[in-house]
Amino acid sequence: MKVSGDWPGPVTIRRSWAKATARPWNSDLPYGYLRLERGGARFLRAATSHVLAYGVELVASQPLLDSAADSWLQVGYRPFLRLHMYRRSLIGSIPPEEPGVREGPPDFEMLAEVDRRSFGPLWRNGQTALRESYLSTIRRTVLVTSDVSPPEGFAIVGCSGLTAYLQRIAVSPSHRRRGWGTRLTLAAIRWAARHGAAAMLLNTAPDNQAAAALYQATGFRRLPDRLVVLRYG
Repeated sequence: MKVSGDWPGPVTIRRSWAKATARPWNSDLPYGYLRLERGGARFLRAATSHVLAYGVELVASQPLLDSAADSWLQVGYRPFLRLHMYRRSLIGSIPPEEPGVREGPPDFEMLAEVDRRSFGPLWRNGQTALRESYLSTIRRTVLVTSDVSPPEGFAIVGCSGLTAYLQRIAVSPSHRRRGWGTRLTLAAIRWAARHGAAAMLLNTAPDNQAAAALYQATGFRRLPDRLVVLRYG
């Protein structure tokens, strides 16, 4: 097995054609995060053991559809977190330009600080995770609130083919209940439509009722499929 990268930075694990990437869950909890790009249960078991050797308490999987979880379950992973999926068509009426929102450079230190203030320890994304989200699509941007500097809210949005993904949205507590979440979401929809996407997908925690209300108010509909994050340890 060949490993490149230095923990706690991201590492890549390879064996022949099989490949996985790993990183800390975030800087608040002693968890690891493992994304299997290709490979079967045997390789997954070895990659999991490698990540555990970094001293983490557990290894969490990437979000998976239930139909894609078989290899993980064979290794001994079990359900950890559930996520609801939402979809919005981008065909037809598109929201007008949103005031107070602009495209900004991917300043991951700033984004991570807003994210830290916006979420509890389990759901926070650090710089590595935010960079990973940003780089996961071919076309992408960062949208930020522009009423104060540094920004107090952001959205990471990207497109692959005809599908857009609202990868992350966060608004600091000091800026909540002012419509910034709605403005950022609508700005992300507009950006994706301009860049040729026909639909947008996102996911959120089942108990995040405020986020669910926001997405439904901006035209998203919950899908019957759910995602699961599995854990080992």
